[in-house]
Amino acid sequence: DYAEIAHGLDTGDGYVMLTDEELASAQPEKTRTIEISKFVALEEIDPILFDHPYYLLPAGDGDGPLRAYRLLAEVMADADKVAIGQFVLRTKEYLVAVRARDGLLALTTMLFQQEIRPTADLDLPTRKRPSKAKVDRAVALVEALGADFDHDAYRDRYRRRLRKLVKDKEAGETIRAPASPKTPGPPPDIMEAL
Repeated sequence: DYAEIAHGLDTGDGYVMLTDEELASAQPEKTRTIEISKFVALEEIDPILFDHPYYLLPAGDGDGPLRAYRLLAEVMADADKVAIGQFVLRTKEYLVAVRARDGLLALTTMLFQQEIRPTADLDLPTRKRPSKAKVDRAVALVEALGADFDHDAYRDRYRRRLRKLVKDKEAGETIRAPASPKTPGPPPDIMEAL
């Protein structure tokens, strides 16, 4: 029953139950501003931290906000720096990276350090290091497939299939669910393939 649903935090020794009012007291203050604390090089930020991108536009009427926005975008582009800061979106405070992109400011929400699962927690089997010959062949394969990243070369295949499905449905065709895919077997051992 909805009345029996509660919020709780696992402390390790049990759960502390919290009411909606108690949770509301911890919500961050909504200021509609981004608190920039420092400027860093983009290469210093591990891509695993990036979450969702947004474009920023100047707030307010008149020339003042627009001039300040353009100045910041130009200075950041010239300095090739990313602003690191924090802001509140809805009821959550986010770590953010703001950078100049195509004459605009782009904000990307980021994960806080404690939101990243430590790799030491992963239960991976330990094995001996592969031989130098296998490593050399793997490096040669990676180098043979090396290329510059071209974002335009990649397409959202699901979106294309969905658009075709909508056109077919619109044309009155009967849409049938595909057969369930076969469960794949274990992947081949890449080291043996090399």
